[in-house]
Amino acid sequence: MKEKTDKKKEPPLKGETESEPSMVIISQFIKDFSFENPNPGVLIGNSTIQPTIDINFKVEVRSTSKDVYEVSLSTIIDAKQDKNRMFLLELCYAGMFSLSNMDQEMLDMVSHVECPRMLFPFLRNIVANNTADGGFAPLYLSPINFLDFYNQHKQNK
Repeated sequence: MKEKTDKKKEPPLKGETESEPSMVIISQFIKDFSFENPNPGVLIGNSTIQPTIDINFKVEVRSTSKDVYEVSLSTIIDAKQDKNRMFLLELCYAGMFSLSNMDQEMLDMVSHVECPRMLFPFLRNIVANNTADGGFAPLYLSPINFLDFYNQHKQNK
C-alpha cells in the first residue's frame, strides 16, 4: 500500500516562474533641472499682487532594454506677478523600472500611472526645496491623480 504524503509546494525560486506581473524600481534621478529667478529682490515680499502660477506635467515612457523602462515625470512651473516673472522652474525627474510579465495594456497603465505616482513625492520635494532656496515660499504641489491624467490622455488620442 502506498502512503499518501502531503507535500507543501515550495514557492518558486527567483527566475523559475515568470507568470506573475512584476514591478521593481531600479533607480531614480534628476534628468534635467532649471530654476530661473530673473527679478530677485524686486518681487519678493511684494504681496499686494497675487501671483499666477501655471503648472504643467508630462509623463514619458521609453523602453531601454527588455523589460526595463525609463519613466520621466516632467513639470514646468511658471510663476508671474502681474506681468513680471517671479520664477520659472523646469524639472524632469525619472526612474528606471523593471516591468515584466505584463500584457501591453497593463504595461501601458503601470508605466503611465503607478511609476509616475512613485516618482511624484520626490519631484514635489525638489520643487518645494528649490522654490524656497530661490527666496520664495516653498511651493508644495498638490497630489496628482495619475489615473485620471492617463484616462484623459487616452481620450485625447
